[in-house]
Amino acid sequence: MLPITVSRNGVVGLFIGWRGRTYSLPILIDASFWNRRVAAHRVAFFQLLEVLQRTLRTAKENADSKCFLMGHSMGGLVLEKTVGPLAMAEVLAVSQTGESLPVAYDLIVSANPSTEALYTKQLVDVLKRTEVELVLEDPDGTLRPASGPLMVSFTVQGDGVTRLMVPLAMTLNSVFVRYRGSSDGGGPSQRFLGIRTAGHVPYLFSHSVEVRGDEVVLNELPGRWNDTPLWVFQVPSEISVNHGDISSPLMDRLLWDFLDRNEVFDSESELRLAETSNF
Repeated sequence: MLPITVSRNGVVGLFIGWRGRTYSLPILIDASFWNRRVAAHRVAFFQLLEVLQRTLRTAKENADSKCFLMGHSMGGLVLEKTVGPLAMAEVLAVSQTGESLPVAYDLIVSANPSTEALYTKQLVDVLKRTEVELVLEDPDGTLRPASGPLMVSFTVQGDGVTRLMVPLAMTLNSVFVRYRGSSDGGGPSQRFLGIRTAGHVPYLFSHSVEVRGDEVVLNELPGRWNDTPLWVFQVPSEISVNHGDISSPLMDRLLWDFLDRNEVFDSESELRLAETSNF
């Protein structure tokens, strides 16, 4: 997992890892999935939140600094389980007070996260019920909708780990777990969501992504259920080919596009959360 601060003086990255893998042999390494997942859930707790918040506070001592978080695979799970409650607390505070609040992080990205889709749906449910949106506040106090996301969860189309390994492992995990027979609003059942990741549940998708030459284009899905600032989508093979492939020029272009959409580097505007009725 990587908190990244960006300022006029350059980019500073802080890598946060943990001991989760217990085997290194080619066959046994897959069996370490359960140990790594348990370790990931253990890491996603108060101490990590403290590290992230202290890093954020230090970075923001420079007025030009911008801070975003990125987690991959189990790191995506850790990131969502750690920062998700913090983000939802901010959303609920806006909903309860009616006042806008600045966002803590300029962008939160999970790449090929192994988080169960049931958790992602719960986050989306909160956002839909509160009707809180991401906005930009201009110097005169005017609020206007931001065109980018608060949080992003994307999965590579060719990611066999989250498409095959995670459902298999989670199916075994859920043998003694009871789920409700159906989900609210006619969506997938809780069991269906509980053994899959969001990147393989089209019901949760907010956008589609395509590559046109050297350009990466995001399109809102017509009639989408997930119309919140938590964007969920798949990434085509032109950008990334497998689970571990999260670094390419087109991938960088996609990530920077999120920041540009929210005018993160415009010193004249501030990224905030507000109720839709306020703008």
